Amino acid sequence: MIAPIRRKLGTLRRRTRRLLSREAPRPTPPPPPHRRALDELGAEVTDIVLVVDRGGVRLAGDLARRCPSATIHLLAGKPVSAERLAELPGSVVYAHCPDLWSRLRRLAAYPQPQLIIERGLEHTGERVDTFRALFGLVAKDGRYVIDSVPPPDAPSKVHHEAQRMADQLAELARKAGTTHGEHTHDIELGRSLGAVTPLPGGWVIVKRLRHQWKIRDGRANRLLEARFGSDWGQVIATKPAMTVASQAKAVGHGEGLRAFRPEFAVPDRWLRRYHGATCYARKRVRLGDYWLPDTFRNVKLRVLENHQLHSTGPVLARAAGEQEAPARTLDGAYFYLDSEYYSHFGHVLTEVTASTWGWALAKKQAPDLRPLLSLPDDRPVIPGFQRQIFAALDIDPDSVEYVRPGAGVRVDELYSCTPDWDMPRYCAPELVDVWERIRVTCMNHDLTATPELIFISRRPRDIRTCLNAEEVETFFARLGFAILFPEDLAFGDQIATFANARIIAGFAGSGMFSAMFAPSATVLVLTGASYTPMNEYLIKSLVGGDIHYFWSPSLVQHPPGGWTREAFRSNFVFDIDRFGPEITEIVVAP
Repeated sequence: MIAPIRRKLGTLRRRTRRLLSREAPRPTPPPPPHRRALDELGAEVTDIVLVVDRGGVRLAGDLARRCPSATIHLLAGKPVSAERLAELPGSVVYAHCPDLWSRLRRLAAYPQPQLIIERGLEHTGERVDTFRALFGLVAKDGRYVIDSVPPPDAPSKVHHEAQRMADQLAELARKAGTTHGEHTHDIELGRSLGAVTPLPGGWVIVKRLRHQWKIRDGRANRLLEARFGSDWGQVIATKPAMTVASQAKAVGHGEGLRAFRPEFAVPDRWLRRYHGATCYARKRVRLGDYWLPDTFRNVKLRVLENHQLHSTGPVLARAAGEQEAPARTLDGAYFYLDSEYYSHFGHVLTEVTASTWGWALAKKQAPDLRPLLSLPDDRPVIPGFQRQIFAALDIDPDSVEYVRPGAGVRVDELYSCTPDWDMPRYCAPELVDVWERIRVTCMNHDLTATPELIFISRRPRDIRTCLNAEEVETFFARLGFAILFPEDLAFGDQIATFANARIIAGFAGSGMFSAMFAPSATVLVLTGASYTPMNEYLIKSLVGGDIHYFWSPSLVQHPPGGWTREAFRSNFVFDIDRFGPEITEIVVAP
């Protein structure tokens, strides 16, 4: 009697469970973040980068099946066995990349991906550092996916890493609205963020701006060859590296940057010819996904910078709106003689002349070669002093082609070379001959009645002004110095005045650069301690002679061990009471 009742109750319970299961179906789990990104991108995906700590074979295979026409770049932190790799189709390219820099080196030779997926990076800071380094690499309107983020109840160490990533995204979004500050890379990263979609298991982040690689001069040849084969162009000539001993006898007075290098390591220098490079105003030149090394006037700077680019960090940057505008095309061959600073006297005299060594060599390759450089819209041609310099170096100033602001110029054949000057890192001795040619050709040889002692003053500006300049001028005038403003002199007269002087004193800056035409003169440089360039020492290192730096405290000081733009541009008061006797002793010495 009891057994049939129990069977009926069991049947009733099973029917009830089935009925309830039909009325309340189990929810379908949401797709993982990378599938959400693939759905958003559709058929536009040609390159996918997968960054994983270990494994990744299954995910790479899934991506290859879903995107059969795409190349999948699998960058694994731990080695993957040959047996596992054999499971993957040919569209998957594997590389063992144990750290961030090995990933960057690998990705530098690949096309920019529409999708980067990061999965399983859980070491302290690694997820954040990887995002900051690689997000700029994503193509415009592409996606960066952070996948398989652990839930809040995961072990504390792993969950802490996910929380750091969430905090970083929030902080970058906040900085996107700022316009200035010391963390300019963060501002650019923030502006690059499109929609940030949090999902169970991670984020999908849209990239809204276009960036390119900043490539170093020493890596350019191998990298361009790896990416484009021979289509990028070719190396026309090479000048080997050398070590140059300074010929200057330098003395520092006061507390300042006593970086008187006894010798300089000049790197290998190349004359290259690029096919189809695009140039923008103020020394920016791009080929495909790369900002070419000719974009950067300081080729050995630890972090390459051009102040007209917006950088996300050490390796990626973008131009402003002009790189989205159509570029006009220039047929024929051109030689790149641009400057980041339009026809600025000091930059032309040092940096532009340092890039002329390849002109004669390129001219043999292309007899119709023309110079290419940029000017603002309000100036029709280069200034007179620059025309004279070009003519002295057998460069026809009337043949110059200009790049104007706001649009790019695509050049059929562009010749460019590694400069012989990188302040303060090196200067090549070949520049002495270049400066001598300018002196002999441009100097007013009829101007012989010039003062023996000259003081190069500087009119008040909003930066680097000596606030007691009149008092300083009076002091030097009493010692017999003629007070000069070089910009008031014709270029030929300026060269003659410097070349005939016994002592050249003045405020640091481009007004003192004509000391390159006076190798026998003693040079006295007055400056604020926060102004770090030492162009005058670099010049004397090549032409030889005595040079004295007098450093007075700047109104704004650099932080200990650091550097700020505000301090660099700071005004100063020259300490005449302290340095007056030392200057007098130098002047009256036999």
